[in-house]
Amino acid sequence: MQFALVYGSIGALALLASGWRVALALRAPQAAARWAVAIAIACAALGFEAAVPQIYSWIGRTSGIPNLASLIVYSAIATAVLSQLVWTSYLVAPDSPGRYLGARTIVAVNVAVVAVMAILFALAPVHDEVHATDFDDHYAKVPVVDVFLGIYLCAYTLALLRLILLCRAWLPQVRTQPWLRRGLLLLCLGSTVALGYSVGKTIAIAGAWAGFATHRLNIEIAPAFASLGAAAMTIGYLCPSLLPNALTAAQRARALPRLRPLWSALCEAAPELSASAPPGGAAKDRVYRRVIEIRDALLILQPRLTPEMTTRAVEFADALRIPASRREAAIEAARIAQTLHVGRSAAVDHGESFHRPEIPSFQGELTWLLAVSRAYHTSPIITAVLADLEHTAPPVT
Repeated sequence: MQFALVYGSIGALALLASGWRVALALRAPQAAARWAVAIAIACAALGFEAAVPQIYSWIGRTSGIPNLASLIVYSAIATAVLSQLVWTSYLVAPDSPGRYLGARTIVAVNVAVVAVMAILFALAPVHDEVHATDFDDHYAKVPVVDVFLGIYLCAYTLALLRLILLCRAWLPQVRTQPWLRRGLLLLCLGSTVALGYSVGKTIAIAGAWAGFATHRLNIEIAPAFASLGAAAMTIGYLCPSLLPNALTAAQRARALPRLRPLWSALCEAAPELSASAPPGGAAKDRVYRRVIEIRDALLILQPRLTPEMTTRAVEFADALRIPASRREAAIEAARIAQTLHVGRSAAVDHGESFHRPEIPSFQGELTWLLAVSRAYHTSPIITAVLADLEHTAPPVT
């Protein structure tokens, strides 16, 4: 296994996630659950980065203790998984009066585990030379080291099992929160996969005492389970906040150019739109302004809309066999095109109105107008409807 690449990449991902979670925690400094998540991911990042062979060796040279990085790695990972329990205890029972006691108990256990591991590491005969990738395998038959590893693996395994149970308990309650649900599923899946590390290490150490060759299981297969599980859990921590925000930001960045075909056409009905280009600032504000401008222009056009225009748009949608997924947007684009064609003198209210999205929200409005703008720019129904209007009656100006 390419330790530097795998551990370094997971550590970098964890650093990104921890930076995001720290930013969230700073917005609500009193929220213990947010700080627990930030600490958990930061410790995971520390553990994986310290396990990179080059960094491992550098720590040994700098400190004068050849394998000090092993203590750092295992202490950091133990703290990471135990800190996750603090977060999930707040998540699953946010109003429970016992959550504070539970969190403090976990912290106390964490401190005790790290302290005992430090003492055992100091007593163990592991200070001869650097073993960046095979520490567990090289010292597998040293009793003090086995106790050291046993305490670490017990804390690691029990914390993961508890995390799986807590996530499963919470999943049924977040059916209406898809991103949080995805995050919890990834945490549960990652924790399950990471248990393969515990199983592999335990078998490897027992096998070493029994005289079996467990080198590959100890230093390649078992760490692969830990790496894959940690990657899934880290992504799970990003799901409830960073990933949906990033996707929304990307959509907003693409929204302005995608709305332009419809907006440009509506400038004919409302010339003041052409002089009100979105000002500089956040993408969200510029997109919001553009959506409002389009809706204002449609209100100006609405009195020109007739039942005949709707009928014509529907007939052409049927004739052109517009796919069902694009049909409603194409019909709406055709109605808009017809109202632009007839001119201002046809502004007599016929009781028709332009379509509103099913989801009464800004995101729903934006999604709908993006679909309409695309249809206005690319759908063959626009050309067909306007050609029919040219042959049946001249535009009124």
